[in-house]
Amino acid sequence: MPSALRANITFPTRYRFGWGRRSELVAEARAAGIHRALVVTDRGVAAQPWFPALAATLADELGAEVVDGVSTNPTEPEVLEGVAA
Repeated sequence: MPSALRANITFPTRYRFGWGRRSELVAEARAAGIHRALVVTDRGVAAQPWFPALAATLADELGAEVVDGVSTNPTEPEVLEGVAA
């Protein structure tokens, strides 16, 4: 899918999306001074076929932890679980 749309959006956070952009994530995190990451998501995203590879890369490169039991509107216990991770 190299012909897929690629874009940078800055409003106020910079978003990157498009084919192959996931491979830029670790370099972008390091450029932003991030040395450890907490990935907070819901079970639906965590169940996507691409997510395990992404989570493994972030764990290997940035010591990332994944909290994947978050609801659409997170509750206080869910937030505390993320903090504990």
